[in-house]
Amino acid sequence: MEDTTINTNVSENEATGAVATEETVKTYSQEEVLALLQSETDKRVTEALRKQQRKHEKELSLSKLDGSEREKAEKDNRIAELEEQLAQFQIERNKSELKSVLSSRGLSAEFADIINISDDIEAS
Repeated sequence: MEDTTINTNVSENEATGAVATEETVKTYSQEEVLALLQSETDKRVTEALRKQQRKHEKELSLSKLDGSEREKAEKDNRIAELEEQLAQFQIERNKSELKSVLSSRGLSAEFADIINISDDIEAS
């Protein structure tokens, strides 16, 4: 059984601006690494299948409509997609802003990945 070692460097002294490293060693067995990889792969495949199924269902519902209804439905779908992309952009922008605030207060920017951020920063 082969072990895989992952080193992480942590700690920054903000008063002097100097960077100190403290090594934390975590050892994973080959089975654990393979299980983590399989889990991540499963998540990605499942999400891709859901996305493809939603796309297929939209196309199927559009095929049942006549010309003008189909055109209207396609426009509505496109508007919904653009609104979803805009909301995702807002979330990413808010996360970036949060990371900046955390860093300026001497906290790790990694906390921004833990916090649930919405597209409305005032509501978060």
